[in-house]
Amino acid sequence: RRDGVRTEAGLTLPFHLTRQSLADMCGTTVETAIRVMSRWTRDGLIADEGARLVVTDAKSLNEIAAGEKKNA
Repeated sequence: RRDGVRTEAGLTLPFHLTRQSLADMCGTTVETAIRVMSRWTRDGLIADEGARLVVTDAKSLNEIAAGEKKNA
């Protein structure tokens, strides 16, 4: 919420995140990060627009983070 640019597509993060850096931040393997990101993309929670990540469904991501919604 604090960082990012609102667009029609969602909240575009203003920095580049590699799968490895995302995995490192989450304390997981790059393979797991790729699987989760692929699932979230397929489910419409995020979009990968080249070098930028777009959060398209922040509410659902917040619910997953809070344990209120299952990350199926």
